[in-house]
Amino acid sequence: MKRVKWWTLVVFLAAATSCGPEETTASIEPAGNQLDASQPAGDGLLEDGSPSGDSARVCQVNCGGRECGDNGCGGTCGSCGAGMNCHDGQCAMGCDNPSCGLGLGCLFADGTPAMCGGTITFDANLEGQQLNDNVDIESTFASAGVYFFTPSKDAVIATNHWELDSTSGKNSCASFDKFGQPWQEPVFIRFAKPAGASAFQAATHYVSLYVGDTWPGGLAVDFYAPGPAPGTPGVNAFHTEMTTSNGTNFIEFGSGSPIGYVVVHEADDPDFTIDDLTFGPLYIP
Repeated sequence: MKRVKWWTLVVFLAAATSCGPEETTASIEPAGNQLDASQPAGDGLLEDGSPSGDSARVCQVNCGGRECGDNGCGGTCGSCGAGMNCHDGQCAMGCDNPSCGLGLGCLFADGTPAMCGGTITFDANLEGQQLNDNVDIESTFASAGVYFFTPSKDAVIATNHWELDSTSGKNSCASFDKFGQPWQEPVFIRFAKPAGASAFQAATHYVSLYVGDTWPGGLAVDFYAPGPAPGTPGVNAFHTEMTTSNGTNFIEFGSGSPIGYVVVHEADDPDFTIDDLTFGPLYIP
């Protein structure tokens, strides 16, 4: 039997005992950006909050054909100039723009589409052509969103030069019966947004007009909400303005509630006329 040298035995025993339990708990330091597997994965952000690694995404700005509004990445595609508002990526005239006129489209500040308000003088149509006496104007201003009618099919709203407190000879309007006799029926005014051969009921928040009568009993100007026409059973005015004297009276009403119709009628005298109807922007409520 060969004898093992004693120093060989010592080396062997030392190697065998060097793998004790204390050595198995040693951890390896991460190299570079390698994460320690014992730590939570986190949210993929660097300490400054910016994306890192595969979690980084680049937002694609989307402004194709848009001149204003959101670009899809928290920014804008541009801004509109003074007197203009933004809707669906396009700039359009604001309803408070001084250039906003009868028959033109406009936008409220929140981007809601509307039609410009304005003043109807009854002296000319929307194309600027002078209106003579006794011209049926029930649909003359329809493209501006204003329709006139009476509760009777035997009466019509027409122009008339009679102005109580004026020698100007300019037109006002009134209702005429089938024989051409004036001031026989109430005057109904409807606000609507035209749509081809039809119209959508619209509303405004401001109406003013001049009314004149020949008797101290005065006139009543009723304001109705959008919906069924005045005269429909169960439909009542939500506000009424009364004149207090004969002659020309200025009626003005600004309402928090939408105005869809205005009706002018006599209090106790059928002779009256209407002039200079002014109204605010029209919108579909």
